[in-house]
Amino acid sequence: MNILLDSGSDWFWIVDDDCWFCSGKARYDGDDSATSKMVEEDSVHLRYGSGSCKGDRIQEKVCLRTRATCEGHFCEPVCVENMNIASITSQDVGLKGLTSDGLLGLSPVLIDERGQDLFIDAAYKQGAIDEKVFSLSFAGENGESFFTLGGYDINEFAIEDDVTWHDNIGQYFWAVNADGL
Repeated sequence: MNILLDSGSDWFWIVDDDCWFCSGKARYDGDDSATSKMVEEDSVHLRYGSGSCKGDRIQEKVCLRTRATCEGHFCEPVCVENMNIASITSQDVGLKGLTSDGLLGLSPVLIDERGQDLFIDAAYKQGAIDEKVFSLSFAGENGESFFTLGGYDINEFAIEDDVTWHDNIGQYFWAVNADGL
């Protein structure tokens, strides 16, 4: 499955096999999973700037791999047991253009407590990652962009260990001050 990273969302959701008109290619079928548990049917209603979706709140073992070709400490899958997520059963027209099979909300806090778990918090609490950190590397046209969980590889992000840190100024999303452009 290909999962979209959303820094302003607090839900992890995947497209359910029963969603006839949903975007994405891969589908989740809870009947094929030994770790799936229905929590509450038709209880999740999510709104985004471009559209909305709804589905069931389930518990599932969620494992994320950072990139297909990888060597080193941050290449192992990160798994969270019994994570409260949404299995999306319908999307409106605004979300039909998504090419992902789900969404990983990376909000630093829960935006609205509705029974969901934040993946990074849950991974940290369960000992799957050492730090509550994620990192993104955008490589441009000729490289491979990637995402890491639980830390970062200084060799991938800096020349001679020179990293500039910024405080997050967003409440429900990640944002930094820009002194100039």
